[in-house]
Amino acid sequence: DTPSLTAKGTLTIENKLEIQNNYSSTGLNINISGSLTAKKDFNVPDNANTKIISSGSVNLEEALSLSNAEWKASNGTITTKGNFLVPKFEQTGGTLKLAGQGQQLNITRAHNLQIADSNTTATPAVLQSDVIISGTLTNDGIFDAQANTKTVTFTGTGAKITRSASSPSPMPENKFYNLKIADNAKLKIELSGINNNDHSKFVKIDIKNSFINGQDGELVPHFSNFVFSGGTASISSGNNNINFTDITIPNTGSLTLNNPITVGGTFQNDGTFSGGTNKVTFRSGNADLQIAGSSANMTFSEIEILGGAQLALKRNITITGKLYYTQKDGNWGKFAADSGTTVTLAPSGTTVTIMGTDT
Repeated sequence: DTPSLTAKGTLTIENKLEIQNNYSSTGLNINISGSLTAKKDFNVPDNANTKIISSGSVNLEEALSLSNAEWKASNGTITTKGNFLVPKFEQTGGTLKLAGQGQQLNITRAHNLQIADSNTTATPAVLQSDVIISGTLTNDGIFDAQANTKTVTFTGTGAKITRSASSPSPMPENKFYNLKIADNAKLKIELSGINNNDHSKFVKIDIKNSFINGQDGELVPHFSNFVFSGGTASISSGNNNINFTDITIPNTGSLTLNNPITVGGTFQNDGTFSGGTNKVTFRSGNADLQIAGSSANMTFSEIEILGGAQLALKRNITITGKLYYTQKDGNWGKFAADSGTTVTLAPSGTTVTIMGTDT
């Protein structure tokens, strides 16, 4: 049988903690239900027969690397100040907190993942594996999944991305390569303490490659700015129109739509936008509902303005299909082009349609 070790109550280890099985190579079963603090190295047999089960709190002052051992956490907070390279780590409850600097992370699943502000631009928290998050990503620093081209998938109906403070300086950055909302899941960008005029304080979601919304998935964007910074970035959705607040394409970025989208804030294009035949709907709810940017051109197949929305045009655009208004709650939308801007009607077929009231 595999030997077992249970840690209850409060246990603090001032020196190196090494747990061995000197009788066989079968590994160990370690159950942590209390509070364990390891101020130096934490070493256990790294083989497939070692299984760590935790429901209490664990504090690791040094790095932990376990290639083969399994760790399942059902509750409590696990805080680490060094690299946490445990690819068979799966958390169904509680929080995994990266509280150091320049930390490397390799896990399978986290429930709540918290990134401290000590992970900065110069020393970010870097993801080394694809990861699933079923709860909340609270990022107060720099979280980088782009460096190693990894995918972060949010599951369940209670997933969130947020930060602790409404107006930190500098602003945290969520840097995703692929960001995915799983089938039937809901991802909410949640933040209190600011209003819809504070665009510089919005939660920044930087996507290098793709944003994928699964079948019946939903994004609740709240005060967020989705920045598509990669040269081949794309948006895809199973069957739901994805609802954004701000969208930004920097001068190095290129965004391709594979599905219709809705925008409730500023659509800023300084790079390349390829909408194809997909409709872009503009909704009310933000004081700065506008199309802006410095790119040479921006072409839409179809623009819909929902009732109550007041869309301001701050740049030249081209429309190849339709510009129309949809009534909502008895209200019609409004479209106002700034002086000096041009709307070019360039039909992909024989006509461009403009529909609405008081157009």
